[in-house]
Amino acid sequence: MCGGTGPCAFTVFGQAATSFYSATTTDRVTGTIDDCGRFVVPDLPTTAADVAVVFEATGFANSASLVIGRTTAAGEDRGVTAFPVATATLTDWGTQASTTLSYGYLVTQADAMGVPQATEEVWVNGGTVFGPQNPPPWSAYFGGDKAFGTVSTTATTTDASGSSLVVPAATGSFMLGGKRTGKTCTQITVQPAANTFVHVTLSC
Repeated sequence: MCGGTGPCAFTVFGQAATSFYSATTTDRVTGTIDDCGRFVVPDLPTTAADVAVVFEATGFANSASLVIGRTTAAGEDRGVTAFPVATATLTDWGTQASTTLSYGYLVTQADAMGVPQATEEVWVNGGTVFGPQNPPPWSAYFGGDKAFGTVSTTATTTDASGSSLVVPAATGSFMLGGKRTGKTCTQITVQPAANTFVHVTLSC
């Protein structure tokens, strides 16, 4: 039984990505999460190739995991990873990056087997962006082998964790992608989500 702390303190729901970006609430499907952090969102529409799974809890920023290119047929999406961001962590990242953070993308760059990759750039609209800068877009990389741990002020590519932070312009669609030597990574069209940190994995 959940005591109101830990993973089971989160509420979780899923919906089509288009609805998530437009803040539509009518098609949300409520899920469940146990005290080990395992979550299930049943019966998402099979017609939605792109979905967002959203997590909310006291003391955490709104967080979402974006699942791109689902098979539009009955089945299960396994291995979806969530990275809820505590408000204290958000403050730490802002201090490390010398800025204030309220929304953005948490990006994992991985190979075809899902293994995070080092020495990869993250791109916005087909090119590298560094930061922070005002106005956005800008990006920063997390140092070490811990995903979304400490923001590096000097890194220009991913470290062992393959993770980075992208803060896009506040409105409008943009292309999110990346590259490594000799290869351009998957590029996807996404949008900023107000007051939310969205995790997505890019294949490279």
